[in-house]
Amino acid sequence: EKLDFLVHLGDTSYNDDGKDLNGYRKKWKELLADPGYRALLPTSGSYFTWDDHEIINNYNPETIDSKLIKAGKQAFFETLPVERGPNDRLWNRYTWGKTAEVFILDCRSERKPSTRNNSDAIYISKAQMQWLKDGLKNSKAHFKILLNSVPITNMPIIWLKADDRWEGYKAQREELLNHIVDNKIKNVWFLTGDFHVGFVSKVEEKGKWSGLREIAVGPSGSGYNPLGLSELAMPKSQFEYRSSEREVVTTLLFDPVANTVHVRFVNSKDNKVL
Repeated sequence: EKLDFLVHLGDTSYNDDGKDLNGYRKKWKELLADPGYRALLPTSGSYFTWDDHEIINNYNPETIDSKLIKAGKQAFFETLPVERGPNDRLWNRYTWGKTAEVFILDCRSERKPSTRNNSDAIYISKAQMQWLKDGLKNSKAHFKILLNSVPITNMPIIWLKADDRWEGYKAQREELLNHIVDNKIKNVWFLTGDFHVGFVSKVEEKGKWSGLREIAVGPSGSGYNPLGLSELAMPKSQFEYRSSEREVVTTLLFDPVANTVHVRFVNSKDNKVL
């Protein structure tokens, strides 16, 4: 594929048994020795966010050993071409002329699960939220692309563990979606991972947010999720595309002149367009 840039939406490396800085460094070294990464990464620039497995599965930032998260972040920034902000801040944004602005979100390390059901729920920090809202409102780019490690889509009830995604932090999810819609900010696109499925969805099936779209990329090298085959789990009225096929690459072509986004899912084993 001829890419302007590559995006990875978290869980790039499964470092769960890393334990310390040397352990995390070893896991990253093992990952990047893979011939696929060695072939791919030099071909274009890249944007990365993290999810949980860069540290440990489903970690809680309020209860995890601070030394572990510090070591995991250190190894992440050492390994990948990612700008390291103050206090290991990940969130950042990049412009591609007037065509697109890419917002890299940190939807994992700043969350506070103890606030989840409160009116001031913290899924991303208040500072990150204000930065995001200001950036979206003031962006001069035609397309605003949000790199989101876990879906913001309102998933059917069969998808458990809503507390691990935007839905579990209702107040802040509504704050962001209302900001986009109430300020008439057009062409905001959410890209997401985590669920081991590929889909194109309406963020809500009905209502004022139903015009917003999310694209779950892949799944690439991750395990198979059978829910991607289920009409009950992903009804056609909300999910315009869904698949659980593995080793799938997702490409996106943003065309500001035509005002279109072309999403393409390709089985990398036989180059079949799904």
